[in-house]
Amino acid sequence: MLIQDLQLTNREGGLRLEAGLHHEDSDREPFSLFVEVGESSGRGFWEDPNGFLLAALFPAWNRGEKRVRLEGAPCPVLLGNLKAACDTLQHWYPELGDPPVVESTSAPRALNPVGNEAAAFLSCGIDSLATVRANKLAVAGDHPLSIKIGIAIDYERPHGITEKEERNRAAHRRTAAEQVCRDAGMTPLVVKTNILRMSDGYFFDYKWHAAAMSAVAYCVSRRCHKVYIASSYTIPQLRPWGSHPLLDPYYSSAHLSVEHHGIEMTRMEKIGRAHV
Repeated sequence: MLIQDLQLTNREGGLRLEAGLHHEDSDREPFSLFVEVGESSGRGFWEDPNGFLLAALFPAWNRGEKRVRLEGAPCPVLLGNLKAACDTLQHWYPELGDPPVVESTSAPRALNPVGNEAAAFLSCGIDSLATVRANKLAVAGDHPLSIKIGIAIDYERPHGITEKEERNRAAHRRTAAEQVCRDAGMTPLVVKTNILRMSDGYFFDYKWHAAAMSAVAYCVSRRCHKVYIASSYTIPQLRPWGSHPLLDPYYSSAHLSVEHHGIEMTRMEKIGRAHV
């Protein structure tokens, strides 16, 4: 798979990052992957090639691509981490075979962190709410690890729902995220992407969704130096899943840290924490 022509463009009411994905070993049409935000949320939104590498690598693997060639310079820290993530997924799912070889048009380069804020993905379910509440109770507001941004992702055309349902879900998600952020003293960041079109629901859930979420975070890595992904399970419940303590931290790079958070809290403890 070739990742080409990454560009940032102005659109009516917002900004869009977009790159072309071209398959080499599977018979598929070229795909234009985009991530977009509203104009008021454009601070720190930039063409980080690492996000598009992270978005494309696992779907390319699932589709039998032998390599992923990035137009740009990947982070060497992320490249090493992705080896660990791929090893874990291959151990869980040997039917995947060998992962694609990652190539790039420019030499790998480690960037210094530029962002000075921490963010959390905000589905407004109990897991993400407990992560936000735990952070607010444990970390002073002026600390670099204090969550200042709640990222809500609007996935274009989620599997199995109509366009009308998609619009309704997006509206409800936006309203809920804005309310939570207002109560928690955070800034909501609503991001729309068509990344879900690159996989089926099973692959997204069991193998890929934390990588896809982290890919979105890289698009604001000049604003955020850290992002929290709320855990789904406690340690006794752990099983192969697309967000996992053996995966999520390995989506980090030299300039963006990804944390799998809340594994120490049971579901009931999360409910109690979120309602304190």
